Parts: sequence; structure tokens; C-alpha cells
Amino acid sequence: AKGIALGNPAPPAAALATGDFHTIGGIIRNNFVLRDPLGGGNHISLELSSAKDVKVYNNTFYSEDATYFRQISFSDSSALGVTSGIDLRNNLIRGKIADLTAARSGGWTELGDLQDIDGTVILPAWFVDVTMGDFHLTTAATGAIGQGAVLAEVTDDFDAEPRAAPIDLGADQRVAASSGGSGGAGGAAGAGGTGGAVAGGTSSGGTSGANGGSGAIAGVSSGGSGAALGIGGGTAGSAGMSSGGSSASTEEGGCGCRTASRPARVPLPVLLITSFFICRRGFRRRRRS
Repeated sequence: AKGIALGNPAPPAAALATGDFHTIGGIIRNNFVLRDPLGGGNHISLELSSAKDVKVYNNTFYSEDATYFRQISFSDSSALGVTSGIDLRNNLIRGKIADLTAARSGGWTELGDLQDIDGTVILPAWFVDVTMGDFHLTTAATGAIGQGAVLAEVTDDFDAEPRAAPIDLGADQRVAASSGGSGGAGGAAGAGGTGGAVAGGTSSGGTSGANGGSGAIAGVSSGGSGAALGIGGGTAGSAGMSSGGSSASTEEGGCGCRTASRPARVPLPVLLITSFFICRRGFRRRRRS
């Protein structure tokens, strides 16, 4: 059996439209071909017979027996249709090429192929699974990765993925796994200010506002100060909730434009004292009446 065949060594029974040649022109590209090791002499990865001007670009032809004499075979079906103008480029070929043409004319050229005829160059570790014909390249295929030439006729690979320089040999263009970028560093945390006294209670973390407030409302902050309403006239400062920047908002890296979301709370002692005086005043009024 043949993996790929253009032409036949046996002469045709009738005249061909291509005259003395079985095929003229064409391109063979981006193929995985595994030669059957049990096939004997008739199992060939690529056979071109009485072929002319055929391009063979970026294919992977693999034989477990790298010493096999005709992994690729060129032959003629007649003395007139002599195989010629065969152009091989960027191929991985494990096995030998046999010129069986009548004239042994060498009607083929190689440019940039990598060929292994003894099993010491193109190794099984270069591929995902050679026994199953999976010839996608692994990181071990250093002799193939980036070793090819840019060819206008080959813009993608076996998987229809685009090829971009540096070009890999064979049918697969290996795509390196991308890694995520480094995350940005957060801003330095600012130190909290010292707050003023508020009706007998002391607040912390946040700088008192400029409008003469009576104290600072305690804030929770990592870097930055915000503003909040103070008690007893004026605006008091309060540390904002922020991470990595001078901000009063709860957003990461904010600009410090947001005011506090809730009004200041009156301390419990103030509420108790106020309630006491209100109740006492009401009691006195009832006695007078």
C-alpha cells in the first residue's frame, strides 16, 4: 500500500490527457504518513511515478525502520514520461529515498529537508505518539522546530493553524503554550493619622478635616485618607477603606473622590446623657403643672 501516490509504475491501458506523464503539477503538503512496518516492500509512504513538476512541502514521512530503502519512491511507467522537476522542501523523512526511474536521472531536488536513514536523528520522542501516527511535535524536536524556510505555498499546518516564522519542519507547526503576565504591584499603604476626642471617646486612624470639626471618625484604611461628616459643627476627617492607593472609596486603587457612605454615629455616652436631661426636664414640667 502507498500512503500517497501520484502515478503508477504500470503503464496505462489507454492514452492519458497528460500525454506521457501520469501527473503534471500539483502540491503535496502538510501530511502525516506512517509507513506500515509489516507491509514489506510494497508499503511506501510516498510514490511518484511518471510525475512532473510536483511540489512536496512540509510533510512528515515516518518509518519505524529508518533504514528501509524506499520510504519515498520515484519511478517511471515508460521511457518517455520520466519523472522530473520534483521539489522537496521542509519535510521530515525517516527512511531512504529510492530513485527507480529508468535513467536514474535524479529528477528530484531537496532543499531544507531533514532525513534520517539510520534512526539516530529523527527520534520517536520528537512526536506525541508515533505508533498512532500522531506526529505533532514535542519540545524534544529541537532539530525540527524553527528549522524550516518560509514558503508562500504553505501558510498553515496539518491542523489548519497558521504558520509564522520561525517555520518548523514537517506537517505540524508547534505552538508554544502562552504564559500569563505578571500582576501589577499594589501601592504602599499609608499610615493612619491621629484623631481628636469625640464626646469622651477617642477615635483613631484618619486626619481631622480642615473645617474645624470636633473630632475624627475612626476609619479602616490601608493607605489614604477620606472625608466624613464630623460631630459638633464642621467636617471631620476619616480614613477611607482602600487598598493600594490614596482613596476614600472601597474600590481597589480609587482616586479618593467618594465621601463616606453613612453619617457619623453619636457615641453611647452622649445618647445616655442627652436622654437623662430630656426626661428630667419633662418631669419638672409635670410637677409645675
